[in-house]
Amino acid sequence: KGGYERRLNNEVYIFFKCHLVPNEVHDAINNCEMSYNDFMSAYNDGRGFEVQFDNVEGECGRKHFAWRHLIEHPMKYLFFGSPLTATLTNNRLFDDAWDVNYIHHIFLQMARECWGDAYASAALLSAYLGRKGMSKPKKGLSKAC
Repeated sequence: KGGYERRLNNEVYIFFKCHLVPNEVHDAINNCEMSYNDFMSAYNDGRGFEVQFDNVEGECGRKHFAWRHLIEHPMKYLFFGSPLTATLTNNRLFDDAWDVNYIHHIFLQMARECWGDAYASAALLSAYLGRKGMSKPKKGLSKAC
């Protein structure tokens, strides 16, 4: 209730607007006050964060997300913040990569990180095509698709 459907890469997602519910663990992470061991303990215990969905009142409008679940199922839930107003550039990603195969590998890894974000994907694709056009495949290696 209250969400709308949207298709990304032939997958149907339901979009909801929500905001983070403040909690101690989240604040400790943001303030760099949580040690690695404390985080791993919280991770293993199923702790995470809560969101409050807009237009849904009370406990029914809250959902807890465990970090473990999000990491083990990264494409099940996608979280987006406010749209970026600054120009995105990914040119520095490819600074040390002159081989077409390596450039393609970097592109694939980063594309998974910004999947679903049209602006970030477009900036990444632009940087990838620009660098790919400047590079030459090494002898003995097949050109990446």
